[in-house]
Amino acid sequence: MRQATSKPFGEKDIALNKPHKMKKSAFFIRVYLVLLISVITFFTLYAYRNDVLDYWVEKNRIDPSPTLQEVENIKKAFLQYDPSQGDKQAAETIIREELGSDYDFMVLIEGTWTDTQSGVEAEEYYNMYVQSYISPMSSYRAEYAYSFSLTFGNDKAGEITLYPLFGEFYAMARTVCLLLALLVGLVIAIGLYLAHRHHLGSRITQRLMKSPALKWLHHLSVKLLAVNLFAVLLAASTFFFLYENRYSFFEFVNEIGYQRQDVDAVAKQVQTMIEEKQYRFHVDESSESANAQALSKDIAALIPEDLNVYLYDENTFYYAGSYQNTETRFVRGSMYNVNIVANPCIRIYPAHLADGIGELWIIYYPLVELVLPYVIVVAMIAISLYLIISLSFTQKKVTEIRYIYDDIEVLSNGDWDHEVFQESSDEIGQLGDHLNHMRISFSENMEKEAEAKRANQELINAMSHDLRTPLTSLMGYLEILQHEKYEPEQLSEYLHKCMEKCGQLKDRADSLFNYFMVFSEEPLELQEISIFQFMEIVDNMKEELELNGFHIAMDELSQDALVEIDRRQMERVFDNVRTNLMKYARKEGVEIKLFLDKRFTIMIKNSCKRQSEAESNCIGLKSIYKIMERHRGKMEAKKEGEEFILFLHFPISHIA
Repeated sequence: MRQATSKPFGEKDIALNKPHKMKKSAFFIRVYLVLLISVITFFTLYAYRNDVLDYWVEKNRIDPSPTLQEVENIKKAFLQYDPSQGDKQAAETIIREELGSDYDFMVLIEGTWTDTQSGVEAEEYYNMYVQSYISPMSSYRAEYAYSFSLTFGNDKAGEITLYPLFGEFYAMARTVCLLLALLVGLVIAIGLYLAHRHHLGSRITQRLMKSPALKWLHHLSVKLLAVNLFAVLLAASTFFFLYENRYSFFEFVNEIGYQRQDVDAVAKQVQTMIEEKQYRFHVDESSESANAQALSKDIAALIPEDLNVYLYDENTFYYAGSYQNTETRFVRGSMYNVNIVANPCIRIYPAHLADGIGELWIIYYPLVELVLPYVIVVAMIAISLYLIISLSFTQKKVTEIRYIYDDIEVLSNGDWDHEVFQESSDEIGQLGDHLNHMRISFSENMEKEAEAKRANQELINAMSHDLRTPLTSLMGYLEILQHEKYEPEQLSEYLHKCMEKCGQLKDRADSLFNYFMVFSEEPLELQEISIFQFMEIVDNMKEELELNGFHIAMDELSQDALVEIDRRQMERVFDNVRTNLMKYARKEGVEIKLFLDKRFTIMIKNSCKRQSEAESNCIGLKSIYKIMERHRGKMEAKKEGEEFILFLHFPISHIA
């Protein structure tokens, strides 16, 4: 049960109001947010890997070029190599033997050689990629390419270009980015846990809501609008951030070696078809075009539409193939317009025709098929952020209403010490606050009613005793008179005692009447008078006491002030004081002192009779206390030995 405390609006102890147990849905939302932030952090950091690489190369911490000795060894090894034969495996073996098997590179051999197949001595340009697989060219750092000239085994000049791939560096960069992303996720997770445990979000929100400048946010409709606007802005900014930085994701996917799985199978089908149909490169000139067209048609029947296939003869001249104009999707502004996506991959396979071996080039865009799913996922992430924020706010308000409903049920069962849930400053929070004020007021009224019942019961018991004593005596005297059990000379004495007891009964009845008149709380007729005018009531009381033999010493005030009183009620106050003094005080040593500071105080001090305590039922004091309370004043009474001191404090308007 939450503790029953009454604090000013907006200053409640949140720890008492919010449940500590985290719901499963809230837990999964936090896990989702931590993972999402970690993934975004990873790809954001990964986007700067090339900047780090450039810095390390600049500081000579990474050397992308082979040594001069390695270059000389490559030149010597290629003195026996004829590139016109297209032996890629031999070329790759030479490179790896000289640079090491762990060297990351992409090798391009280009130059000129003499075409003797046609019987014409002519210089023809050629180029040859050593690898059978070439990733998108945008993934190579061309600025770090190293080229050198050499003479091949056919005594023709050529050039070799080595493109470093920095495989080890990028692997290390992925590891470091992953560790940093996990660290950020861990920090966020700890922060969310501590914020939930210590209610930091609610505390910060409540402090902000206390600002007068944000008073307009106390309305639920404004909060709902603000939350939805924030959710829309966050979702939109997240979508555009991830969309504009999609290149980082696709570069990562490319670097970890993502490939289409059907390319090798398609190449195998084309190779088998060429061999089974025994196509030839060299046919008579009249049927060469028809032969190439037939071959192209058969190739097109076997491959998917998004693959381009080119067949080159043994001299690396294009012979046949099938290709689509897929570049139109990479226009500016298109979601496919990303360098790494728009650059094709190339796979090179041997093609065994009846009269020679050519090269089957399959060119494709492996990352294209990931673009649309990526955009869909990004859109789903943005939508999920909007839903998380808006639904969390809605769920929070529904939970507040449910808590208030449960608390009202507890109150309806009679537990008025149970505090109603109140956390926010909007209409729901104000409802809880008003219910708490109502609960406290009702509880106080119930306590006052119970106290009044107790006081009335005590009064009835006291008055019963006070009335029974003189009434019993009166009945005894009347019985004596009725039965004439007295001497003639005693008649006057018994009648006098009967009158005395009747007077006591009248005094008790008058006291009881005055008590109920005071506690009936009839409307006050307040009027503002000076203290000098107020002292007329005190003087009247003093004069009546002096007529009854009291010796009274009273101060005089030199200053005046205004007090607001109901004169008739004040007369009752001092009438009660007078009655109590006459009943319970000794006639000597009565003092009345006056004080005027921030309030006007009257002190009345007297010595008590020995039997006064036994005879007192405190009805007069209770009446005085109630009247002073209704005048926003205060009554204090204390007894020190045989002395009784009464203080009456009155609020004042101003001192004259």
